Amino acid sequence: MRTSTKFVLAALLALPVALSAQSFQPNLEARLIGKPLYLRGFWSADDLHFDGSGKLISPSETTAFTLSGMDVTKVQLHGDGLVIDGRRVGLELEQKDARARVPLQTDPMQPNSDEPIHIEIALAPGADYSKALDAIFADGLASLTPSLPPYWQVYASRNFLAPGDGLPMYPKKVEKAIDKPIRKGKDTILRPTLAHSVAPDYPQAARNLQYKASVVVSLVVGKEGNPTHLQLIRPAGLGLDEQAIAAVQHYTFNPGTQKGKPIPTDLNVIVVFGGAQPPL
Repeated sequence: MRTSTKFVLAALLALPVALSAQSFQPNLEARLIGKPLYLRGFWSADDLHFDGSGKLISPSETTAFTLSGMDVTKVQLHGDGLVIDGRRVGLELEQKDARARVPLQTDPMQPNSDEPIHIEIALAPGADYSKALDAIFADGLASLTPSLPPYWQVYASRNFLAPGDGLPMYPKKVEKAIDKPIRKGKDTILRPTLAHSVAPDYPQAARNLQYKASVVVSLVVGKEGNPTHLQLIRPAGLGLDEQAIAAVQHYTFNPGTQKGKPIPTDLNVIVVFGGAQPPL
């Protein structure tokens, strides 16, 4: 009799958890499924585990934010945590004024070989997963912009945020130091020329999708011929932009000159991937 009483008591204690799981399931599905989500931590692993506050507790490297999208397809709320499944999504930016979310593929020879993502979140305090989900996901590009690398900030502020929130290409002190006109009075400014370039790595995700594109990087060539203040002005997405920046950082130039003296000069550089045609 005592055993039966204990069993009934245990069942009654577990009942609120089950009821809570049922009542929150539709809310979680409405929040996650069909939304343009991005992983805030730019995690590259496809099996991610978090504690109840949304802190990552499994190992993962990071990747480009344009390879960090997720389309959620299934949400399961259990008594001991939340399980989220979906597919990894990339972001294409190559077309001017257009963006496209595309499912990443694991096998270029197999159509519809979507790259899966599996996420587990431990039981949150009070079974409220709002804080954890806020820490893990960004719902759109605007909320993701502040955490992007510095070389993304000018483009992102002009294209992902509300009109009027765009940042200048260079800080004021840098802008003042740059000699922009090709001719200033009678003193001709000779533009910088490329002395040494480095071939960029072609990301596997872009290869799998046979994505050919070019990236335009704005920079300032210093008096010593080194590139500084790199900014993306026409990115391509799918991880190409980070590789373009990494390559251009190792370029060397013959600096621009005026009256035979080197001067800091602004310059745009085009980095081509997969044999794409450079932009006009």
